[in-house]
Amino acid sequence: MYKVLVVDDEQWIRKWLVKMIPTLLDNVEVINAYDNGETVIDEIQKYNIDIVISDIRMPIVGGLELIKRANEKNLKTKFILISGYDEFEYARSALKMGVVDYILKPIEKIELQKALNKAIGLIENERFSDSNTELVQSAIYKILYSFINDGDESDLKKINPLLNKFNISYDYIRIGLIQSNKINQDEFFIKDILLNKMKDKLIKDLKILIFSDSLNYYYIIFHIGETADLEILFNNLKRELENKDGKDIAKIIFSPWFKEVESLPFYLNDIKDNLVNINLLSSNTSKAKLEEIKSQLTKYISLHDQYSIKEYIEFLKDENLDSYVNVEDFRLMLFNLISDVISELNEVNDDTKKSYINEGYDFCIKIYNYSNFKAMFEWISNYTQRVIDFLIQHEIFDVTQIVKQVYKQIKVDYGKDLNLSVIAEKYKINSSYFSKKFKELIGENFVDYLTKIRVEASKDLLTKTEKPIKDIAQEVGFKDSKYFSKVFAQHLGISPSLYRTMR
Repeated sequence: MYKVLVVDDEQWIRKWLVKMIPTLLDNVEVINAYDNGETVIDEIQKYNIDIVISDIRMPIVGGLELIKRANEKNLKTKFILISGYDEFEYARSALKMGVVDYILKPIEKIELQKALNKAIGLIENERFSDSNTELVQSAIYKILYSFINDGDESDLKKINPLLNKFNISYDYIRIGLIQSNKINQDEFFIKDILLNKMKDKLIKDLKILIFSDSLNYYYIIFHIGETADLEILFNNLKRELENKDGKDIAKIIFSPWFKEVESLPFYLNDIKDNLVNINLLSSNTSKAKLEEIKSQLTKYISLHDQYSIKEYIEFLKDENLDSYVNVEDFRLMLFNLISDVISELNEVNDDTKKSYINEGYDFCIKIYNYSNFKAMFEWISNYTQRVIDFLIQHEIFDVTQIVKQVYKQIKVDYGKDLNLSVIAEKYKINSSYFSKKFKELIGENFVDYLTKIRVEASKDLLTKTEKPIKDIAQEVGFKDSKYFSKVFAQHLGISPSLYRTMR
Protein backbone atom coordinates (compact mmCIF):
# COMPACT_ATOMS: atom_id res chain seq x y z
CA MET A 1 0.00 0.00 0.00
CA TYR A 2 1.12 3.53 -0.76
CA LYS A 3 0.81 5.87 2.22
CA VAL A 4 -0.73 9.30 1.64
CA LEU A 5 -0.90 12.47 3.76
CA VAL A 6 -3.40 15.26 3.04
CA VAL A 7 -2.57 18.91 3.90
CA ASP A 8 -5.15 21.65 3.29
CA ASP A 9 -6.41 24.51 5.45
CA GLU A 10 -9.95 24.26 4.06
CA GLN A 11 -11.78 21.69 6.18
CA TRP A 12 -14.29 20.60 3.57
CA ILE A 13 -11.55 19.96 0.96
CA ARG A 14 -9.48 18.07 3.53
CA LYS A 15 -12.39 15.83 4.47
CA TRP A 16 -13.35 15.28 0.83
CA LEU A 17 -9.81 14.17 -0.07
CA VAL A 18 -9.57 11.81 2.89
CA LYS A 19 -12.85 10.19 1.89
CA MET A 20 -12.26 10.17 -1.87
CA ILE A 21 -8.63 8.99 -2.25
CA PRO A 22 -9.17 5.36 -1.12
CA THR A 23 -12.06 5.00 -3.58
CA LEU A 24 -9.88 5.97 -6.56
CA LEU A 25 -7.13 3.35 -6.16
CA ASP A 26 -7.04 0.07 -4.24
CA ASN A 27 -3.38 0.39 -3.33
CA VAL A 28 -3.44 3.73 -1.46
CA GLU A 29 -4.35 4.61 2.11
CA VAL A 30 -4.65 8.01 3.79
CA ILE A 31 -2.60 8.02 6.99
CA ASN A 32 -3.63 11.44 8.29
CA ALA A 33 -4.74 14.97 7.34
CA TYR A 34 -3.49 18.38 8.51
CA ASP A 35 -4.56 22.01 8.15
CA ASN A 36 -0.97 23.25 7.54
CA GLY A 37 2.47 21.81 6.86
CA GLU A 38 4.18 22.73 10.14
CA THR A 39 4.56 19.18 11.51
CA VAL A 40 4.20 17.25 8.25
CA ILE A 41 7.93 16.60 7.69
CA ASP A 42 8.12 14.77 11.01
CA GLU A 43 5.03 12.74 10.06
CA ILE A 44 6.53 11.85 6.67
CA GLN A 45 9.62 10.45 8.35
CA LYS A 46 7.68 8.76 11.15
CA TYR A 47 5.25 6.88 8.89
CA ASN A 48 7.49 6.60 5.77
CA ILE A 49 4.93 8.50 3.67
CA ASP A 50 4.98 7.91 -0.09
CA ILE A 51 2.74 10.75 -1.33
CA VAL A 52 1.71 14.14 0.10
CA ILE A 53 -1.25 16.02 -1.38
CA SER A 54 -0.97 19.64 -0.25
CA ASP A 55 -2.58 23.02 -0.88
CA ILE A 56 -0.03 25.40 -2.36
CA ARG A 57 -0.84 28.24 0.06
CA MET A 58 -1.73 27.81 3.71
CA PRO A 59 -1.16 29.64 6.99
CA ILE A 60 2.13 28.95 8.82
CA VAL A 61 3.65 26.46 6.33
CA GLY A 62 2.32 26.13 2.77
CA GLY A 63 2.95 23.57 0.08
CA LEU A 64 6.09 25.12 -1.43
CA GLU A 65 7.81 25.53 1.94
CA LEU A 66 6.86 21.94 2.75
CA ILE A 67 8.53 20.70 -0.45
CA LYS A 68 11.61 22.80 0.26
CA ARG A 69 11.95 21.22 3.73
CA ALA A 70 11.49 17.73 2.27
CA ASN A 71 14.18 18.38 -0.35
CA GLU A 72 16.58 19.63 2.32
CA LYS A 73 16.19 16.30 4.13
CA ASN A 74 16.50 14.34 0.84
CA LEU A 75 13.13 12.72 1.36
CA LYS A 76 11.84 10.67 -1.56
CA THR A 77 8.19 11.51 -0.86
CA LYS A 78 6.22 12.59 -3.94
CA PHE A 79 4.21 15.82 -3.77
CA ILE A 80 0.97 16.70 -5.54
CA LEU A 81 -0.06 20.35 -5.19
CA ILE A 82 -3.58 21.77 -5.16
CA SER A 83 -4.06 25.35 -6.32
CA GLY A 84 -6.71 27.89 -7.18
CA TYR A 85 -6.71 29.41 -10.65
CA ASP A 86 -5.14 32.68 -9.48
CA GLU A 87 -2.09 30.67 -8.38
CA PHE A 88 -1.68 28.94 -11.75
CA GLU A 89 1.69 30.45 -12.71
CA TYR A 90 2.85 30.05 -9.12
CA ALA A 91 1.91 26.37 -9.19
CA ARG A 92 3.50 25.76 -12.57
CA SER A 93 6.81 27.17 -11.36
CA ALA A 94 6.62 24.72 -8.44
CA LEU A 95 7.05 21.83 -10.86
CA LYS A 96 10.73 22.76 -11.00
CA MET A 97 10.98 21.91 -7.30
CA GLY A 98 10.13 18.28 -7.98
CA VAL A 99 6.35 18.38 -7.73
CA VAL A 100 4.78 15.36 -9.43
CA ASP A 101 1.69 17.26 -10.55
CA TYR A 102 -0.71 20.03 -9.57
CA ILE A 103 -4.49 20.06 -9.63
CA LEU A 104 -6.67 23.11 -10.08
CA LYS A 105 -9.63 23.70 -7.79
CA PRO A 106 -12.37 22.61 -7.92
CA ILE A 107 -10.73 19.17 -7.78
CA GLU A 108 -11.97 16.57 -10.26
CA LYS A 109 -11.76 12.89 -9.32
CA ILE A 110 -10.23 11.86 -12.63
CA GLU A 111 -7.46 14.50 -12.32
CA LEU A 112 -6.72 13.39 -8.77
CA GLN A 113 -6.57 9.75 -9.87
CA LYS A 114 -4.18 10.60 -12.73
CA ALA A 115 -1.89 12.53 -10.38
CA LEU A 116 -1.82 9.64 -7.89
CA ASN A 117 -1.01 7.14 -10.65
CA LYS A 118 1.77 9.40 -11.90
CA ALA A 119 3.27 9.59 -8.40
CA ILE A 120 3.05 5.82 -7.97
CA GLY A 121 4.75 5.29 -11.33
CA LEU A 122 7.67 7.47 -10.26
CA ILE A 123 7.91 5.63 -6.94
CA GLU A 124 8.02 2.28 -8.73
CA ASN A 125 10.77 3.51 -11.04
CA GLU A 126 12.89 4.32 -7.99
CA ARG A 127 12.42 0.91 -6.42
CA PHE A 128 14.69 -0.98 -8.77
CA SER A 129 17.09 -3.85 -8.14
CA ASP A 130 20.73 -3.68 -9.22
CA SER A 131 20.30 -7.14 -10.77
CA ASN A 132 17.39 -6.17 -13.00
CA THR A 133 18.37 -4.56 -16.33
CA GLU A 134 14.85 -3.37 -17.18
CA LEU A 135 14.56 -1.57 -13.89
CA VAL A 136 17.98 -0.03 -14.42
CA GLN A 137 16.74 1.30 -17.75
CA SER A 138 13.68 2.65 -15.94
CA ALA A 139 15.99 4.38 -13.49
CA ILE A 140 17.89 5.95 -16.39
CA TYR A 141 14.60 7.10 -17.84
CA LYS A 142 13.70 8.71 -14.51
CA ILE A 143 17.06 10.53 -14.37
CA LEU A 144 16.52 11.90 -17.87
CA TYR A 145 12.90 12.77 -17.09
CA SER A 146 14.04 14.75 -14.03
CA PHE A 147 16.66 16.51 -16.12
CA ILE A 148 14.27 17.42 -18.93
CA ASN A 149 11.37 18.56 -16.75
CA ASP A 150 13.11 19.95 -13.66
CA GLY A 151 16.57 20.86 -14.93
CA ASP A 152 18.14 18.47 -12.41
CA GLU A 153 21.63 17.67 -13.71
CA SER A 154 22.93 16.09 -10.52
CA ASP A 155 22.15 12.46 -11.45
CA LEU A 156 23.32 12.50 -15.08
CA LYS A 157 26.73 11.28 -13.96
CA LYS A 158 25.10 8.09 -12.65
CA ILE A 159 23.96 6.97 -16.11
CA ASN A 160 27.28 5.76 -17.55
CA PRO A 161 28.15 3.53 -14.55
CA LEU A 162 24.71 1.91 -14.79
CA LEU A 163 25.06 1.36 -18.54
CA ASN A 164 28.53 -0.07 -18.19
CA LYS A 165 27.55 -2.38 -15.34
CA PHE A 166 24.83 -4.03 -17.42
CA ASN A 167 26.51 -3.78 -20.83
CA ILE A 168 23.94 -1.32 -22.19
CA SER A 169 26.11 0.55 -24.68
CA TYR A 170 25.77 3.44 -27.10
CA ASP A 171 28.17 5.30 -29.38
CA TYR A 172 26.46 8.68 -29.84
CA ILE A 173 23.59 10.71 -28.48
CA ARG A 174 21.44 13.26 -30.22
CA ILE A 175 18.79 15.43 -28.66
CA GLY A 176 15.96 17.15 -30.49
CA LEU A 177 13.43 19.75 -29.40
CA ILE A 178 9.94 19.83 -30.91
CA GLN A 179 7.52 22.67 -30.28
CA SER A 180 3.93 22.08 -31.36
CA ASN A 181 2.01 24.81 -33.16
CA LYS A 182 -1.42 23.32 -32.50
CA ILE A 183 -3.52 23.16 -29.36
CA ASN A 184 -4.51 19.51 -29.80
CA GLN A 185 -1.15 17.96 -30.59
CA ASP A 186 -0.02 16.13 -27.49
CA GLU A 187 2.93 13.91 -26.68
CA PHE A 188 1.28 10.84 -28.23
CA PHE A 189 0.67 12.62 -31.53
CA ILE A 190 4.33 13.60 -31.74
CA LYS A 191 5.47 10.17 -30.58
CA ASP A 192 3.45 8.45 -33.32
CA ILE A 193 5.18 10.52 -36.00
CA LEU A 194 8.60 9.82 -34.51
CA LEU A 195 8.07 6.10 -34.21
CA ASN A 196 6.45 5.74 -37.64
CA LYS A 197 9.40 7.46 -39.28
CA MET A 198 12.01 5.57 -37.29
CA LYS A 199 10.46 2.10 -36.94
CA ASP A 200 12.81 0.45 -39.43
CA LYS A 201 15.88 1.89 -37.73
CA LEU A 202 14.73 1.31 -34.16
CA ILE A 203 15.25 -2.46 -34.39
CA LYS A 204 18.77 -2.14 -35.79
CA ASP A 205 20.60 0.69 -34.13
CA LEU A 206 18.39 3.33 -32.53
CA LYS A 207 16.96 3.67 -29.06
CA ILE A 208 14.60 6.57 -28.56
CA LEU A 209 13.20 8.10 -25.37
CA ILE A 210 10.52 10.77 -25.55
CA PHE A 211 9.73 13.35 -22.88
CA SER A 212 7.37 16.29 -22.74
CA ASP A 213 7.65 19.65 -21.02
CA SER A 214 4.54 21.88 -21.26
CA LEU A 215 4.00 22.44 -25.02
CA ASN A 216 7.60 21.57 -25.93
CA TYR A 217 8.50 17.99 -26.76
CA TYR A 218 12.02 16.72 -26.30
CA TYR A 219 13.37 13.41 -27.46
CA ILE A 220 16.72 11.82 -26.72
CA ILE A 221 18.18 9.18 -29.02
CA PHE A 222 20.78 6.67 -27.90
CA HIS A 223 22.43 5.43 -31.08
CA ILE A 224 24.55 2.35 -31.70
CA GLY A 225 26.67 2.45 -34.85
CA GLU A 226 27.42 5.09 -37.48
CA THR A 227 25.42 8.29 -37.75
CA ALA A 228 25.90 9.37 -41.36
CA ASP A 229 23.09 7.26 -42.82
CA LEU A 230 20.63 8.76 -40.33
CA GLU A 231 20.81 12.33 -41.63
CA ILE A 232 18.30 11.56 -44.39
CA LEU A 233 15.98 10.08 -41.78
CA PHE A 234 16.15 13.21 -39.63
CA ASN A 235 15.65 15.51 -42.61
CA ASN A 236 12.54 13.54 -43.53
CA LEU A 237 11.31 13.77 -39.96
CA LYS A 238 11.80 17.54 -40.02
CA ARG A 239 9.77 17.81 -43.25
CA GLU A 240 7.07 15.58 -41.79
CA LEU A 241 6.63 17.79 -38.73
CA GLU A 242 7.09 21.19 -40.34
CA ASN A 243 5.07 20.53 -43.47
CA LYS A 244 2.62 17.66 -42.87
CA ASP A 245 -0.18 17.87 -45.47
CA GLY A 246 0.95 21.40 -46.25
CA LYS A 247 0.61 22.52 -42.63
CA ASP A 248 3.32 23.76 -40.31
CA ILE A 249 2.35 21.62 -37.32
CA ALA A 250 5.57 21.93 -35.30
CA LYS A 251 9.03 23.44 -35.15
CA ILE A 252 11.89 20.96 -34.73
CA ILE A 253 15.58 21.51 -34.13
CA PHE A 254 18.43 19.02 -33.54
CA SER A 255 21.69 19.10 -31.63
CA PRO A 256 24.88 17.70 -33.16
CA TRP A 257 25.80 14.11 -32.31
CA PHE A 258 27.82 13.85 -29.11
CA LYS A 259 29.19 11.12 -26.82
CA GLU A 260 29.06 12.22 -23.20
CA VAL A 261 25.78 12.09 -21.27
CA GLU A 262 27.05 14.93 -19.09
CA SER A 263 26.98 17.18 -22.21
CA LEU A 264 23.16 17.01 -22.35
CA PRO A 265 22.63 20.34 -20.50
CA PHE A 266 24.91 22.21 -22.90
CA TYR A 267 23.26 20.84 -26.05
CA LEU A 268 19.74 21.20 -24.70
CA ASN A 269 20.33 24.84 -23.79
CA ASP A 270 21.89 25.43 -27.19
CA ILE A 271 18.92 24.12 -29.17
CA LYS A 272 16.49 25.88 -26.82
CA ASP A 273 18.23 29.18 -27.59
CA ASN A 274 18.09 28.46 -31.31
CA LEU A 275 14.38 27.67 -31.13
CA VAL A 276 13.72 30.83 -29.13
CA ASN A 277 15.44 32.88 -31.83
CA ILE A 278 13.33 31.21 -34.50
CA ASN A 279 10.09 31.91 -32.62
CA LEU A 280 10.93 35.32 -31.14
CA LEU A 281 9.28 37.45 -33.82
CA SER A 282 6.14 35.33 -34.04
CA SER A 283 5.94 35.17 -30.24
CA ASN A 284 5.98 38.96 -29.91
CA THR A 285 3.27 39.24 -32.53
CA SER A 286 1.28 36.54 -30.76
CA LYS A 287 1.43 38.23 -27.34
CA ALA A 288 0.54 41.66 -28.70
CA LYS A 289 -2.51 40.27 -30.51
CA LEU A 290 -3.68 38.28 -27.49
CA GLU A 291 -3.26 41.29 -25.20
CA GLU A 292 -5.51 43.24 -27.56
CA ILE A 293 -8.09 40.41 -27.58
CA LYS A 294 -8.12 40.04 -23.81
CA SER A 295 -8.39 43.80 -23.30
CA GLN A 296 -11.47 44.00 -25.53
CA LEU A 297 -13.17 40.95 -24.04
CA THR A 298 -12.48 42.08 -20.46
CA LYS A 299 -13.88 45.51 -21.25
CA TYR A 300 -17.11 44.11 -22.68
CA ILE A 301 -17.51 41.71 -19.74
CA SER A 302 -16.93 44.51 -17.25
CA LEU A 303 -19.51 46.65 -19.04
CA HIS A 304 -21.97 43.75 -19.28
CA ASP A 305 -22.13 44.43 -23.02
CA GLN A 306 -23.50 41.18 -24.45
CA TYR A 307 -23.97 42.46 -27.98
CA SER A 308 -20.40 43.72 -28.41
CA ILE A 309 -18.77 40.64 -26.91
CA LYS A 310 -20.81 38.35 -29.14
CA GLU A 311 -19.98 40.36 -32.26
CA TYR A 312 -16.29 40.53 -31.36
CA ILE A 313 -16.01 36.80 -30.75
CA GLU A 314 -17.75 36.07 -34.05
CA PHE A 315 -15.18 38.29 -35.73
CA LEU A 316 -12.31 36.48 -33.98
CA LYS A 317 -13.64 33.06 -35.00
CA ASP A 318 -13.13 34.05 -38.62
CA GLU A 319 -9.56 35.20 -38.00
CA ASN A 320 -6.77 32.77 -38.85
CA LEU A 321 -5.32 33.01 -35.34
CA ASP A 322 -3.61 29.62 -35.29
CA SER A 323 -1.30 30.73 -38.10
CA TYR A 324 0.48 33.32 -35.94
CA VAL A 325 -0.75 33.05 -32.34
CA ASN A 326 1.32 30.93 -29.97
CA VAL A 327 -0.77 28.16 -28.41
CA GLU A 328 0.63 28.52 -24.90
CA ASP A 329 0.11 32.29 -24.97
CA PHE A 330 -3.46 31.74 -26.13
CA ARG A 331 -4.15 29.32 -23.29
CA LEU A 332 -2.73 31.70 -20.67
CA MET A 333 -4.79 34.54 -22.11
CA LEU A 334 -7.94 32.47 -21.64
CA PHE A 335 -6.92 31.56 -18.09
CA ASN A 336 -6.47 35.25 -17.27
CA LEU A 337 -9.76 36.14 -18.93
CA ILE A 338 -11.61 33.56 -16.84
CA SER A 339 -9.90 35.01 -13.77
CA ASP A 340 -11.34 38.43 -14.65
CA VAL A 341 -14.79 36.90 -15.06
CA ILE A 342 -14.54 35.16 -11.70
CA SER A 343 -13.48 38.44 -10.09
CA GLU A 344 -16.67 40.02 -11.42
CA LEU A 345 -18.72 37.11 -10.09
CA ASN A 346 -17.11 37.31 -6.66
CA GLU A 347 -18.56 40.81 -6.22
CA VAL A 348 -22.08 39.37 -6.28
CA ASN A 349 -23.62 38.34 -2.96
CA ASP A 350 -25.48 35.28 -4.20
CA ASP A 351 -24.45 31.66 -3.68
CA THR A 352 -25.69 30.68 -7.14
CA LYS A 353 -22.57 32.39 -8.51
CA LYS A 354 -20.58 29.28 -7.48
CA SER A 355 -21.90 27.29 -10.43
CA TYR A 356 -20.50 29.88 -12.86
CA ILE A 357 -17.20 30.09 -10.96
CA ASN A 358 -16.82 26.31 -10.96
CA GLU A 359 -17.67 26.20 -14.65
CA GLY A 360 -14.86 28.68 -15.31
CA TYR A 361 -12.38 26.62 -13.32
CA ASP A 362 -13.53 23.48 -15.11
CA PHE A 363 -12.82 25.08 -18.48
CA CYS A 364 -9.28 25.94 -17.37
CA ILE A 365 -8.71 22.35 -16.31
CA LYS A 366 -10.16 20.80 -19.46
CA ILE A 367 -8.78 23.23 -22.02
CA TYR A 368 -6.70 20.47 -23.62
CA ASN A 369 -9.97 18.81 -24.70
CA TYR A 370 -10.66 21.67 -27.10
CA SER A 371 -9.17 20.99 -30.50
CA ASN A 372 -9.12 24.45 -32.06
CA PHE A 373 -9.50 28.18 -31.47
CA LYS A 374 -13.06 28.30 -32.80
CA ALA A 375 -14.23 25.63 -30.37
CA MET A 376 -12.76 27.57 -27.45
CA PHE A 377 -14.30 30.81 -28.65
CA GLU A 378 -17.66 29.04 -28.89
CA TRP A 379 -17.35 28.08 -25.23
CA ILE A 380 -16.22 31.56 -24.17
CA SER A 381 -19.09 33.17 -26.07
CA ASN A 382 -21.70 30.91 -24.49
CA TYR A 383 -20.18 31.21 -21.02
CA THR A 384 -19.81 35.00 -21.01
CA GLN A 385 -23.36 35.52 -22.32
CA ARG A 386 -24.76 33.55 -19.40
CA VAL A 387 -22.41 35.18 -16.88
CA ILE A 388 -23.38 38.65 -18.08
CA ASP A 389 -27.07 37.74 -17.76
CA PHE A 390 -26.37 36.69 -14.18
CA LEU A 391 -24.39 39.86 -13.41
CA ILE A 392 -27.10 42.10 -14.87
CA GLN A 393 -29.65 40.49 -12.57
CA HIS A 394 -27.45 41.24 -9.55
CA GLU A 395 -26.13 44.69 -10.37
CA ILE A 396 -25.11 46.77 -7.36
CA PHE A 397 -26.03 50.37 -7.95
CA ASP A 398 -22.67 52.07 -7.38
CA VAL A 399 -20.62 54.40 -9.58
CA THR A 400 -19.26 51.51 -11.61
CA GLN A 401 -22.77 50.30 -12.35
CA ILE A 402 -23.85 53.83 -13.26
CA VAL A 403 -21.03 54.02 -15.80
CA LYS A 404 -22.08 50.65 -17.23
CA GLN A 405 -25.67 51.76 -17.47
CA VAL A 406 -24.78 55.06 -19.15
CA TYR A 407 -22.46 53.20 -21.55
CA LYS A 408 -25.40 51.05 -22.66
CA GLN A 409 -27.77 54.01 -22.74
CA ILE A 410 -25.50 55.97 -25.09
CA LYS A 411 -25.76 53.26 -27.73
CA VAL A 412 -29.55 53.53 -27.70
CA ASP A 413 -30.28 57.14 -26.73
CA TYR A 414 -27.39 58.97 -28.43
CA GLY A 415 -29.89 61.29 -30.12
CA LYS A 416 -31.18 62.56 -26.79
CA ASP A 417 -29.74 65.24 -24.52
CA LEU A 418 -26.99 63.23 -22.83
CA ASN A 419 -24.53 65.67 -21.33
CA LEU A 420 -22.65 65.37 -18.03
CA SER A 421 -25.05 67.68 -16.22
CA VAL A 422 -28.03 65.52 -17.19
CA ILE A 423 -26.23 62.37 -16.05
CA ALA A 424 -25.15 63.96 -12.75
CA GLU A 425 -28.71 65.13 -12.02
CA LYS A 426 -30.33 61.83 -12.95
CA TYR A 427 -28.02 59.66 -10.82
CA LYS A 428 -27.27 62.22 -8.07
CA ILE A 429 -23.54 61.95 -8.63
CA ASN A 430 -20.65 64.40 -8.96
CA SER A 431 -20.08 64.97 -12.68
CA SER A 432 -16.26 65.17 -12.37
CA TYR A 433 -16.12 61.90 -10.43
CA PHE A 434 -18.43 60.22 -12.93
CA SER A 435 -16.31 61.49 -15.82
CA LYS A 436 -13.15 60.11 -14.19
CA LYS A 437 -14.72 56.66 -13.59
CA PHE A 438 -16.09 56.60 -17.15
CA LYS A 439 -12.59 57.16 -18.54
CA GLU A 440 -11.15 54.42 -16.29
CA LEU A 441 -13.70 51.81 -17.38
CA ILE A 442 -14.30 52.71 -21.03
CA GLY A 443 -10.87 53.97 -21.99
CA GLU A 444 -12.31 57.20 -23.44
CA ASN A 445 -13.83 60.21 -21.77
CA PHE A 446 -17.60 60.60 -21.79
CA VAL A 447 -17.84 63.41 -24.37
CA ASP A 448 -15.47 61.76 -26.85
CA TYR A 449 -17.27 58.43 -26.63
CA LEU A 450 -20.72 60.00 -27.05
CA THR A 451 -19.47 62.01 -30.04
CA LYS A 452 -17.98 58.90 -31.66
CA ILE A 453 -21.27 57.01 -31.35
CA ARG A 454 -23.19 59.95 -32.80
CA VAL A 455 -20.83 60.27 -35.77
CA GLU A 456 -21.10 56.50 -36.43
CA ALA A 457 -24.90 56.77 -36.40
CA SER A 458 -24.81 59.73 -38.78
CA LYS A 459 -22.75 57.74 -41.30
CA ASP A 460 -25.58 55.21 -41.64
CA LEU A 461 -28.18 57.94 -42.09
CA LEU A 462 -26.05 59.72 -44.68
CA THR A 463 -25.61 56.60 -46.81
CA LYS A 464 -28.97 54.90 -46.30
CA THR A 465 -31.41 57.84 -46.34
CA GLU A 466 -32.03 61.01 -48.30
CA LYS A 467 -32.62 63.09 -45.18
CA PRO A 468 -31.15 66.60 -45.14
CA ILE A 469 -27.89 66.96 -43.23
CA LYS A 470 -29.57 69.42 -40.85
CA ASP A 471 -32.17 66.80 -39.89
CA ILE A 472 -29.55 64.08 -39.53
CA ALA A 473 -27.51 66.32 -37.21
CA GLN A 474 -30.50 66.79 -34.92
CA GLU A 475 -31.50 63.13 -35.07
CA VAL A 476 -28.11 61.95 -33.81
CA GLY A 477 -27.95 64.59 -31.05
CA PHE A 478 -26.30 67.69 -32.53
CA LYS A 479 -28.39 70.85 -32.10
CA ASP A 480 -26.29 72.83 -34.56
CA SER A 481 -25.71 71.44 -38.08
CA LYS A 482 -22.57 73.57 -38.63
CA TYR A 483 -21.03 72.18 -35.45
CA PHE A 484 -22.05 68.69 -36.58
CA SER A 485 -20.27 69.18 -39.92
CA LYS A 486 -17.15 70.42 -38.15
CA VAL A 487 -17.07 67.42 -35.75
CA PHE A 488 -17.78 64.97 -38.60
CA ALA A 489 -14.86 66.38 -40.62
CA GLN A 490 -12.56 66.14 -37.58
CA HIS A 491 -13.38 62.45 -37.22
CA LEU A 492 -13.37 61.35 -40.87
CA GLY A 493 -11.37 64.02 -42.68
CA ILE A 494 -14.22 64.93 -45.04
CA SER A 495 -17.52 66.79 -44.78
CA PRO A 496 -20.88 65.00 -44.38
CA SER A 497 -22.02 66.07 -47.86
CA LEU A 498 -18.84 64.73 -49.49
CA TYR A 499 -19.11 61.51 -47.50
CA ARG A 500 -22.66 61.05 -48.82
CA THR A 501 -21.52 61.38 -52.43
CA MET A 502 -18.90 58.71 -51.91
CA ARG A 503 -21.32 56.01 -50.75
